[in-house]
Amino acid sequence: MAGLLMNKRVAIGVLLILVMTAGCSSSTEPNTGGGEIITTTGIRAEMGSNTVFIPENIVESGLTEADPEAGRYSFSADVLSSGGITLETGEILLIAGVGLGRITSVQQTGGQVNVQTGFASINEAFREADIEWEREFELTPDIIANSQVEIEGGLFPVYSVTGGVFQWKISSGPYSGTASIAPKGSSATIVVVLTKQEGNTSAGFRAETTIRQVANYTNLEIRDHKTRKFAFRNPNMGGEVELRLASAGGGFDQNIGIGPLVMIKIPFNIGPIPVMLVVKVRTVASISVIGNSSVIADTKFSYSGSAGLSYDGTTLSTDFDSAIANPNHQGGTGDLAALIGVNVNAQWGFAAPEVELQMFGNTVVPYLRPEFFLRANLSWGPVCQSISAEYQVKAGLDVRFLGIASTNIYEKDVVPKKEWKAFSPQSCADKRADNQYLIFPVL
Repeated sequence: MAGLLMNKRVAIGVLLILVMTAGCSSSTEPNTGGGEIITTTGIRAEMGSNTVFIPENIVESGLTEADPEAGRYSFSADVLSSGGITLETGEILLIAGVGLGRITSVQQTGGQVNVQTGFASINEAFREADIEWEREFELTPDIIANSQVEIEGGLFPVYSVTGGVFQWKISSGPYSGTASIAPKGSSATIVVVLTKQEGNTSAGFRAETTIRQVANYTNLEIRDHKTRKFAFRNPNMGGEVELRLASAGGGFDQNIGIGPLVMIKIPFNIGPIPVMLVVKVRTVASISVIGNSSVIADTKFSYSGSAGLSYDGTTLSTDFDSAIANPNHQGGTGDLAALIGVNVNAQWGFAAPEVELQMFGNTVVPYLRPEFFLRANLSWGPVCQSISAEYQVKAGLDVRFLGIASTNIYEKDVVPKKEWKAFSPQSCADKRADNQYLIFPVL
C-alpha cells in the first residue's frame, strides 16, 4: 500500500474487507464461456460474461481513489495490467467490497486508470447467484458512538456520553429535546423526549423502548440474470414500549416529525458484496390543545416475534408469525380537560427498531419497522373523552437494485393495524371516534 494516494473512504473500505474476510475461505475461478465463479461464506455466484471483477488483492494494491456515491474510481495502470484486467465502456464493474456500476468512461493519465460508472443492478452483474445470511449484531458502544440523528436534512453526531449512555440533541420548530441510547450488548434502551415551553403553555412527548438484539436474515437468488427470489426478515423483533404525552394549553402543532432520530450503521461483507444494516428510530406527533385545555395520557406495549417480506419473482408477500401479530397492550390511561365546546386532540407515534438494508450503497429494503401510536381526544355533544393505542408492522422493498423494475418501491402492511380503545362516559361508544382525530402524519 506504500506510495498509494488513497482517500479515507477507500482506506476504510479496504480495512473492512480485510477484517470481514479474515479467516474465511473463498475462491474465484474462471468459467469458460461465462464469468468468474465466487464461492465463499454466504455466497456462491457466477459473474455475467460482461462483468469485470476486481478481486480483493487488486483492490488492496491497485485501487488508489474511490467515490462510490459518485461512481468514480482510480486504479494503478500497472496493477491492472499485471492482473490481466482491462476496462471498457459498457462493461459492468464489480469492485470487491467497494462498488458496482456500469462503466460510462475510461481514461488513462499519468499511470492511473480513471473510471466513471453509472447505475447497475445486482442481477446485471451476476448470471447466477445464491446469497444468504442470518446474523445477530451486538449494539456495542463503538457502534453507537458513530451513530447520528437526521434533522431537516442535517446529520448530527453524539452530543454527550454519560455513564455509558449516548445522547443527541434534537429539535423541530418550537420543540427541543434529547434522544439517548444505553447499549446493553444483546439489547438497548432508547429514550426520546420532545418538549415545548412558551410562557404559560407547555407540551411534551416521551417514548421509551428496550429493543432486543438486532438480527437479520436475507436471501437472494438470481437465475439467468433475473431475480427469482428475495427475502428479508427480522427474526428477533421484540421489546417493550412506553409512550407518554402531556400538554397544558400547548396550542396547535400538526406534523411534528423528526427522523430518523438515531441511525446505527452496521457494515459487513458477504463475499465481494458490501452490506450495510441501518437501525433507525423515528417519531411523529400532532396536538390541538388550545387555551385552558390540558391532556395527559400514556400507554404501554410489549411484543416479540419474527416479521419480514419476500418476493418470488412475481409477487411481494409478507412474512410474520402469530407472536408478532399479537402484541401485549397493557392499557392506556389519561385525563383531558377543556372549556365547554373546545375539542382537544393529542397524538404521538414512535417506530423502533426500523431496519434498512443497503447493498453496494443501494437501498434495497428502505424499512421494516413496528409502529406504535397513542391518541387522546376530547369532544362535545355529548362529552366524550377517549384514549386509544395502535400497533402495526410495515415494510418496503425498493426493487430497482434487484432489477425487478426501474423506480417502484413496493410497500406492505406486514401486520395489519390493531387498535385498542378506552372510552368514558358510555356515550362515547355511540360515536365514531376515528372521525374526531386530527389526520395523523405518516411515519
